[in-house]
Amino acid sequence: MEHAHILSRSKVWGEAGSPESVTLSQGRPLSGADDRCWRAAQHAMEKASEDETGMLTAIKVLHTVIWALLAGAIVALPFLAGQGAFRWAAILSVVVFVEGVVLLANGWRCPMTDLAAKYTADRSPNFDIYMPNWLARHNKTIFTALFLVNEAILLMEWLRSR
Repeated sequence: MEHAHILSRSKVWGEAGSPESVTLSQGRPLSGADDRCWRAAQHAMEKASEDETGMLTAIKVLHTVIWALLAGAIVALPFLAGQGAFRWAAILSVVVFVEGVVLLANGWRCPMTDLAAKYTADRSPNFDIYMPNWLARHNKTIFTALFLVNEAILLMEWLRSR
């Protein structure tokens, strides 16, 4: 692989736009062996890019599912309290509380965000999850407030049922 040092993650094409017209940095045209090497390396780079995109997509899907379950748990609390299902409400409260501890221990940042950051340079509020930017930006504030309000409702319903 004499010319492996010239391969980068970007595609470099000659003026005619074909691999046959690609030249090395020293100005020599690629030989048949060099061309095969170039094609193999290019294929490997495209596959790596696809794998990174696939991994980011998998992380975003998993993150979105986890978020939806936690958000659903928060929203369900007052409904469970109204039905007198205090045991289920307590279980969901503990699950959400544990997630809050994880966020606090990680600098108020979800560990899934750190994982997704390894696969993209994008840092928009929703780069790591499938949700609108405005919601991703204010997610923790909105759902922390909603959790606290719903916990208060749960406590009032529990005290009233005693």
